[in-house]
Amino acid sequence: GGPRAAIDAALATLAEALGEGREVNLPPLGKLRVVKEREGGKGRVLTLRLALPRAPAALAEAEENV
Repeated sequence: GGPRAAIDAALATLAEALGEGREVNLPPLGKLRVVKEREGGKGRVLTLRLALPRAPAALAEAEENV
């Protein structure tokens, strides 16, 4: 597979969780949750809310993971 397969798998898991209405925590990005859902021309349309962490905590965590 390589990196492409890993990214595709991660995005599929993310889409499944959001499609089920679950909140998703993606450190250091933040928390994603569905705030609205409707049917669109090409399928379901989800409106998401992204809660960003406060900058110092996000930067500290990102530096720890490098």
